[in-house]
Amino acid sequence: GHGHLYLQGEDRLYLNVGGVSADAPGFHLTNDLSSDFSTLAGSKQWLVVPIPSTYTGSNWPIRYTAIDNEGMSIAVAGRTGLAHYSLSSRKWKLFGNETQERDFIVTGGLLWHKGFMIASSYSLLEDKDEIRIYPRDTRLDNSYVKTFRMPSQVLLLNTMRDSLLTFCANAQVSIFEMTLQGEEGSGSIELTRTQTVDISGLCVHPACVVSATLTTIRAETAGSHPHPESLLLNVSGRLLMVQREHCTDNTDVLFTCSAPNVLASCVENVWVPSRSRRDKPHLTEALWLFCGAHGMRVWLPLFPRNHQDSAHTFMSKRIMLPFHLRIYPLAILFEDAILLGAENDTVLYTSDTNSPFSLPFSLLELTSQVYLHQILRQLIHRNLGYHAWEIARSCASLPYFPHSLELLLHEVLEEEATSKEPLPDAQLPSVVEFIREFPGVWARAVVQCARKTEIALWPYLFSVAGSPKKLLQDCLQRQQLDTAASYLIILQNLEPSTVSRQHATLLLDAALEQGRWELSRDLV
Repeated sequence: GHGHLYLQGEDRLYLNVGGVSADAPGFHLTNDLSSDFSTLAGSKQWLVVPIPSTYTGSNWPIRYTAIDNEGMSIAVAGRTGLAHYSLSSRKWKLFGNETQERDFIVTGGLLWHKGFMIASSYSLLEDKDEIRIYPRDTRLDNSYVKTFRMPSQVLLLNTMRDSLLTFCANAQVSIFEMTLQGEEGSGSIELTRTQTVDISGLCVHPACVVSATLTTIRAETAGSHPHPESLLLNVSGRLLMVQREHCTDNTDVLFTCSAPNVLASCVENVWVPSRSRRDKPHLTEALWLFCGAHGMRVWLPLFPRNHQDSAHTFMSKRIMLPFHLRIYPLAILFEDAILLGAENDTVLYTSDTNSPFSLPFSLLELTSQVYLHQILRQLIHRNLGYHAWEIARSCASLPYFPHSLELLLHEVLEEEATSKEPLPDAQLPSVVEFIREFPGVWARAVVQCARKTEIALWPYLFSVAGSPKKLLQDCLQRQQLDTAASYLIILQNLEPSTVSRQHATLLLDAALEQGRWELSRDLV
């Protein structure tokens, strides 16, 4: 749900400090990603947090790590016990009593929830599987722990809002309601089991279940009455969705489950949004999948034009759109339409590739990729332009929105203008018509696209987009003088010199009138 990135090393953690500013006395990490996503998306810095040797000395290797939603607390678990670190105080908390640390093993993961560290563990002392909940702000000691007995070993652990999901070795998914008692970070959390689902019929062996997640996403788009969260299971790469319903027939049973739907295969990773926003429903109700060599997929909701009358539309409620990536995805910033990932640059130590000592050196770099234009293109290609327009309109305030439209135009132009095959259904006219719907960025997107492409492709672009003379005149009317100046360069290449001189004079007059002295000097 959150966009905090960190890498787990052998004896240290590498935390991406995008959004962290070194304000005295400690660090401050922004919780609202949308306010600072550019810092996070563009940051190449890593904050190195060494794990204390007093813990790793007897508990190496580190098996599980977790970071909280605010990015302020980190938990680690090794061979036995656990420890946690506060980014604000820059201090570790370890068990004061080493016997307590050695008495249990974390088996199915670690989580943070509202200032509490939740661990699925096995007690060596009592020979039982359990959930342990430790408050963040008290001493790390069993006198403050809250334990819940589990029927068998917990393999997976996950949260969604105030719900805790566990998947055990008996192939049962249990869903608990978490209730905070007392102060956040120092009180306690009560667990109430609300549902148990046996999924032994969906997997050959419990170890085949790669991930189990709760999500508000459903196969149909959001309706008028609220539904309980759906269950997403990745079983050996096959992504299954089990939709849950409120049970009305039996007062003892709170929820029932519908038959599972297979959404995709070859799935390595799944990202679900932590919240839905009314102003960006398409992006914040989308499900993202990474399918390895098959690339990325997004399961996007399609909302009918008129929410009251959906009769005779015969349209799917969702659509799966595939596209290729140039990076390995690590996190999705849903509201900002940005994908954070890692890029690998491998070089060989020696230039002689036949040498037996030719060892590779890999440089891993954090990077980001804008994906908005890819979604828009896919929807326009499928004659779903209205939905593309709705998504684009909801993203119009993003700082790189004009750049996304420019990328959309550039990709289609390069592909179609250099195609050796005939194009019975050319996409460029639809894309141009689409970008025209955003008059504030339309002329700039065309000229920026033209400047990135070869002059040989310009006639094809302007045969669809309109005459550069007309576009330059539009820029003058809108007082977009910098964009108009870019069109002058195009006119010099496509029109006789008298035409470009005439328009240069018009632009110079406008620049002098507005007091744009630097632009006026360049034109002279």
